[in-house]
Amino acid sequence: MKLKALILLFFVSLSAHANLESQLAQLETAKDDLAIRILLRENFNTNLSEKTWRNVRAMLGRRPSVGFDLVLAWDRHKALKKMDKRTITVINTLEKADKLMMDKKFQEAFTSYQSVAKFFRIQSQAGIKKSNIQFYYSVLHSMARALFGAGRINDSLEVYGWIPASYYQAQQVLFEKMWAGFKAKRYDIALGAVASQRSAFFSEFLEPEAYLVQIYILKRLCRSEQAQQALESIKKFYKALQSGSLTYQEWARRDLYWSSLQLLTERNSKKTERLDIVSEEKRLAEIKKIEDRLRQQFAVNKPNLVESLRLVIGYSTLAVKNDNTLGKVNKLEDPITLRSKGIEWWPADDSEEWLDEIGSHVFVGESLCAVAPEDKKSK
Repeated sequence: MKLKALILLFFVSLSAHANLESQLAQLETAKDDLAIRILLRENFNTNLSEKTWRNVRAMLGRRPSVGFDLVLAWDRHKALKKMDKRTITVINTLEKADKLMMDKKFQEAFTSYQSVAKFFRIQSQAGIKKSNIQFYYSVLHSMARALFGAGRINDSLEVYGWIPASYYQAQQVLFEKMWAGFKAKRYDIALGAVASQRSAFFSEFLEPEAYLVQIYILKRLCRSEQAQQALESIKKFYKALQSGSLTYQEWARRDLYWSSLQLLTERNSKKTERLDIVSEEKRLAEIKKIEDRLRQQFAVNKPNLVESLRLVIGYSTLAVKNDNTLGKVNKLEDPITLRSKGIEWWPADDSEEWLDEIGSHVFVGESLCAVAPEDKKSK
């Protein structure tokens, strides 16, 4: 009897998995991301087979619009315990690298992260699979951070440049790339990273420190008018937070992780909603849950943002008004040199001075500082 019961349970399980995959396939065809999210959340704690787990993971790689939190959670699913030895080795290596980072052993951490990245490149000679791409970008992100921590700033800057805007932490990457460019005195790249952070792809508002770095560089390039404009942007951000006019929806647009959730709350009449698979009641409940989470996260972040902006306004005001506190930069890398390196660009004028592409802006304007007398003598 026990054997018959086990056999019956096995076939019931297979049938349930097949039904789940069938429903997900229908929802993916309908581009019904909210319903996909609900269905996966409902089945997250079930005993999925490795095959079903992998098929769902492949779908999430195609549709991160179900929410990056779910994409990341799926990579921590208990089905991982059934994985092959190579997968377990990768997980153990990453855990070791994370511990090394916590212990500030940055070079050793980089070596471990790099070994995982190499593993993926070797296993995916035809290109990283979509189901693995966010995971792979996260490894590159950790590599860049480790290099920065080890003092290998130029190397970290190169690795940051490998990570595209489709990565779920793209905004954070740009912020860190900005700092790396600033420390490496690659002000063209640092200003470009600031520009990418404020593109239409994200919110118009930046991390407070990004404004400060931007102003410091602009002052070093003797671009006082643009530095003043940046200061006005900080004040606008501060005022919006203080007055309550900055909504949690606008705040969520500041990075892909939160914006992927916020977009799920916007019902689109042009998209097909398979109410026969996921009811309206469940959809409204999920939307409310997401909205509550975003509001709560915004409320937690807001006091720190207000305080950071207050300090940045103070430092930025000093920088804008004082011409003697910062050194001057007379020349940036020639755009012709950039082109020789294979970077596309176009001539800049006062209104458009950016080598564009989301995540790879480069400032190609000129320093407005007068050439120092000693420099003139040397020429």
